[in-house]
Amino acid sequence: MKRGAAAAKINLALVVGPRREDGKHELVTVYQRIALTDAVEVRTAPRTEVTGFPADTLVARALDAVRRPRDLAALPPNDLAESALADQLRQLGAFRADVSGAGPAVYGLFVHHEEAERARKAVTGHGRTWLTAPAWYV
Repeated sequence: MKRGAAAAKINLALVVGPRREDGKHELVTVYQRIALTDAVEVRTAPRTEVTGFPADTLVARALDAVRRPRDLAALPPNDLAESALADQLRQLGAFRADVSGAGPAVYGLFVHHEEAERARKAVTGHGRTWLTAPAWYV
């Protein structure tokens, strides 16, 4: 058994495509790792099994899709949910703000720490807030 920290992430873009013949949907998502962590525990399984990857063209296309320019403001909006709080964060200076995945978390991306701190204080009454930097800055 091993214990360690798992970096948190924000789902910056989640786009659900049309239903395919097999009943599944194409899905494109872009994550940003942040400097918050969860504690995790990993135990050895009786065997390791990975299926589907060698001939899975969906995985190959997903890997190709993340080789896009790093213009986070140009990512498409979340297809599953929206929040008026994201609009407020953009009005407060975020160059991108949206719902993270299908869940209740809303994020705002700011160029300057001071703008981010002012926005955090402005939205504190809506729920818990965190101010963090992308993991590569930490």
